[in-house]
Amino acid sequence: MRKRTQQIIFLTTLGFVGISPLQAQSKKAKLDTVKSIDEVVVTALGIKRQDKSLGYVVEKVTSEEFEKTQNNNWAQALEGKVAGLKIQTAGAGPLGSAKITLRGSISMNLDNNEALIVVDGVPLGGTNTGTGNAAYGAGTGGDLPVDYGNNFNSINPDDIESVTVLKGATASALYGSRGANGAIMITTKSGKSKSGKIKVTFNSSTSFDTVLKWPDWQYEYGQGTLTKNTAGQFYYSYGASPDGVSTGGTSSAFGPKFDGQYYFQYDPSVEGQSLTRQLWRPYKNNVKDFWGVGTTFSNTIGIESSNDKTSFRTSLSYVKNNWMMPNTFVDYCFLE
Repeated sequence: MRKRTQQIIFLTTLGFVGISPLQAQSKKAKLDTVKSIDEVVVTALGIKRQDKSLGYVVEKVTSEEFEKTQNNNWAQALEGKVAGLKIQTAGAGPLGSAKITLRGSISMNLDNNEALIVVDGVPLGGTNTGTGNAAYGAGTGGDLPVDYGNNFNSINPDDIESVTVLKGATASALYGSRGANGAIMITTKSGKSKSGKIKVTFNSSTSFDTVLKWPDWQYEYGQGTLTKNTAGQFYYSYGASPDGVSTGGTSSAFGPKFDGQYYFQYDPSVEGQSLTRQLWRPYKNNVKDFWGVGTTFSNTIGIESSNDKTSFRTSLSYVKNNWMMPNTFVDYCFLE
């Protein structure tokens, strides 16, 4: 008779599965125990693969990074966490557009350098929505740009499970020419849990915004265009006046020196040229006093559960923002 000895299955660090007699391999099994599991990333069409098996560069950002610090725009949470990723925002609050590029620009057309955004396998366009054309001297024309954001703003950061960044030419082959600049794969939370119980989560955050840096202003010369009057002196005039032609249609400070003179200036009480000459003086801190402190309040509640056959997750978010510019605010909700 032959006695069959006990056998065990052990995992080695190389991923091979081996079967060995218990008596002979008990010590070796303890030494070959797996200490870590290779990270799994999501590629095109929701396919999950091990990071080390890919032939291109992949970096992954988990949901914890978005939950640590809430940003007005979720794309800003990726800054400094992915090599070669550059994010440009318009500084327009929660609804401001975000331009994401990977490994620099590859086209002379600035609109063709953005990375492709893919949410749960569905590509999203990054077209900005707005009105007007950017022009020099903002505030002097009637066609001023208004930024209404892009598709990035429709993504609730509290619903993001992970973000996988695909870089390189091989990664672009997954989505054709649309992914030539790389792709950012967003996987949302699915509600799958190991316990099978109903899970309720609540997340609340508050952020404040202020102007980061002010330029250095001079208070020696006023607005003007180096125009001289009949006496050969520099002067200022808001609209044509007895002093001469209008010199107020510029943002340049090439006007006369502040020295106690009196000129026809803009008068807010009449919304036009003053009826009499007014003192020519600088208005210090008029720009700083215009801007305030912006506040953003965000609250999210989520419910999720799963069983052997199905899973679900739903969330409701409310965001209230008062921007640094007076009379500029936005309130909106996410229901997913």
